[in-house]
Formats: sequence, C-alpha cells, structure tokens
Amino acid sequence: MVSFRLTDSEDIEILLNFIKNFYGLSSYPFDEDKVRESVANLINNNNLGRIWIIEYDSKAIGYIILTFGYSIEYKGRDAFIDEFYIEEEYRGIGKETMDFIVKESLELEIKALHLEVEKDNERAKNLYLKYNFTDNGRTLMTRWIDE
Repeated sequence: MVSFRLTDSEDIEILLNFIKNFYGLSSYPFDEDKVRESVANLINNNNLGRIWIIEYDSKAIGYIILTFGYSIEYKGRDAFIDEFYIEEEYRGIGKETMDFIVKESLELEIKALHLEVEKDNERAKNLYLKYNFTDNGRTLMTRWIDE
C-alpha cells in the first residue's frame, strides 16, 4: 500500500540518499552540503513548500517536493513539482503519487501546477499527459545568481 508523509528533520539523511540517486540518473551535480541546507530550509519553512516521503508498505521508496510561487498569469498561488523520485522497482506507483499531489495542491489552494521533465523520459511524459499537464511551448531558462 502506498502512503505519503510530510518530512521532518529526522528524514534529511534518507532524503539526501534519494536525491543523490535522483541526480545520478541525469548526471546532475550533487553538493551534499548545499542540498542538505536547501532541504532543511524547506522542511523548516512551510511558506516555501512541502516535501513528502513516499512509502510502500511502510518502507521509504522515494520523495516528492512541491515548492510554492505566485503568478499573475496563473491567477494566484502556483507550485512547482521541483523533484519527484521513486526507486526503480516501484516506479509503477507514479499514478498514486500524482493523485496525491493533485489532491494536496487543491487543499493548498494552488491555481496551477508546473513541472519539468527530461526530453528523453517518455514514461514520465506519458504519466504527466494523463494528468493534463501540457507543453506550453516555452523553454525553461535558468540563471544562477549565487555562483
């Protein structure tokens, strides 16, 4: 049975392990100290977002992070699925996780939910399309401010 629980400071080590695994899938750089600080900030400030541990039969198998923003275009509070990772052998439960995050978004009065997906991740794209995510024809661009 799949369940979700909000994280607390005692979950940081398991989150760091999951995040390291997730970043390794796409060769993202992983700076443990910076990730630890970012995770702790998010856990300690509900105005920034939420992190949930995904469990299957009470075993931690992944996590999902929702971060909050505000957009005139999207008519108010919006959110970004910042990270979503499930251990490979459990990846068939993505639907339950998406059902959960949509329900939570409604309860949190989110007007629009955003995410990004790797161009070659067809399985994830197909899941998100089933949840009415659409390609808005834009390109996500990023500028690092503190580096």
